[in-house]
Amino acid sequence: MTKKFEKKMQELTAKYTRDMLCAVIAFEYDMGVDSYGMDPDEVMACVDMESLYNAVDEMSSDFEDMVNEYGERKMLAGLREYMEDEDGIFDDNTVSATANQSNVVAGTPKVQAKAVSAQAVVAKNATTAPAPAPQKTTQTQPVPTHNYPNPVHDNFECAFQAWKELSDCVQDLEATEVVYTHDDDLQSSNPDLDPVQAKLVVGTVDDTPMFAGSMAQTMGSSADAVLSTMRSQKGTGLTLKVGQRIVPIGFSAINGMNDCAGLKPNGFMRNWKVSGQEAAIRYNEQFHNGKGGVTVIERCEKIRAMCSARFAYGKFSDIMQMFENYWKAKWPKATVQGMYISHTVLRWQLNLSEYKAETFKGFPELLKSGYHMVLQFATSNTADSAFRITPALQEKNGVVAPLCQQDEGVHVRHTARGNFGERVNALMNAVLASFDKCDGILKDAADRMEELKHITIHNPYNAVLRVMDECNVNKKQGMEAATNFQSFIGSNSASAFDCFLVVMNAYSFVCRDNPQNQDIRFTASLTVGKAANINWEQYDIPGDYKW
Repeated sequence: MTKKFEKKMQELTAKYTRDMLCAVIAFEYDMGVDSYGMDPDEVMACVDMESLYNAVDEMSSDFEDMVNEYGERKMLAGLREYMEDEDGIFDDNTVSATANQSNVVAGTPKVQAKAVSAQAVVAKNATTAPAPAPQKTTQTQPVPTHNYPNPVHDNFECAFQAWKELSDCVQDLEATEVVYTHDDDLQSSNPDLDPVQAKLVVGTVDDTPMFAGSMAQTMGSSADAVLSTMRSQKGTGLTLKVGQRIVPIGFSAINGMNDCAGLKPNGFMRNWKVSGQEAAIRYNEQFHNGKGGVTVIERCEKIRAMCSARFAYGKFSDIMQMFENYWKAKWPKATVQGMYISHTVLRWQLNLSEYKAETFKGFPELLKSGYHMVLQFATSNTADSAFRITPALQEKNGVVAPLCQQDEGVHVRHTARGNFGERVNALMNAVLASFDKCDGILKDAADRMEELKHITIHNPYNAVLRVMDECNVNKKQGMEAATNFQSFIGSNSASAFDCFLVVMNAYSFVCRDNPQNQDIRFTASLTVGKAANINWEQYDIPGDYKW
């Protein structure tokens, strides 16, 4: 974005407000906010529709002037940058706390954090055996220290090479987990559990590192938890009152808190950038007026999730046990790979290379290839992911790319009706049933790959560029893959499958260039899933194409 263009956008923002300008851009150019998963309709829903229509009319001449001055492509790029600008700030949590921020951490905790098993309140027909009821304790559950990063920190993430190592890590984290809801069945089965109060209260933690120890004693948590929550230490600077306890809030809970409070991400950010106190005030205003219940998850000494009253909690270790039973019964020679966990998501993959003849049965072209099928699994208790099973293709070099978009595989949403136990039961039963669908999604994926092999693309280089542009493939790595492809294919035709492999190669280059950035790698993988199911013939157009 040039300085001149930036100045123009600042003028429009001052005149119409940022919310309205974003809504007009979404209306006129079908842009959402990718980093927050907001589609254009959701962006437009942030403002009054009548006012939006008036603003669209008023700004039409401004957009015409920008097209004339910068060209449509540069203008659209600038508008996209403008739409995403504020979201990037959230990842840069270096904003200093204001000097007048007050310490609202006070009081002596009535009950310290303890592990609560969801299965303790699950009905007798549950798909997994109930875990023992939690033991009463007056001690904070320490976070075990093993060969992985400190999970107290918000940026905790870890990859594993062995299934048992992942299982051990999950059990360690769950030993510190507490689930709070308004549900009577959970409250009655855990009489010492602090309830989630009817009106949630968000507070702030003083940004004073030298007093972290004393504040930790007051809050009944570790100094590390309090210190890492301070804004100057890249934390939220926020706390949540649970019963008589004050618990630090981790960043993984923020999106859910915004949803439960009815706050737009950019609305929250404007307050949070001013100070934690401003953000807390805004939350409390919204929570005071709210009527619906919530589900709150505390883990590793912080609030890690806040979800709706209909949220269905899925204990990671129980889901993993279901998978393990399925894996060893159905695919005993398969191996688990790509294991990853953070405060927002749990992912792993089942490598089916030993079952290539079975998964590619009826697809001779694929059977001869150097590829094999993989099943990708993901789940979350922070509303960042449903329980998902996605078919994928793995290359000889180890790169795994999904063969469909996330919602096109098997997905079980973490919502259900009934009380806490009934919702858990419903989720677990749905997860168990989803394993029966794996054969179907594998066959559908193989069928699609075989279909691509029989589609002739006469302008393969152009088609590849157009598809990668359409699927939002990273341009740098996409051009590298396309250039390599052009030098090989020349002016000859190619199959749509050959073209699709170029997109996979682009993804492999993203993985090469970002070996430690799981978010970038995961986002890039989604572009491959979209490319696998696109109508390649529609993009088979001669002539030059500039990305």
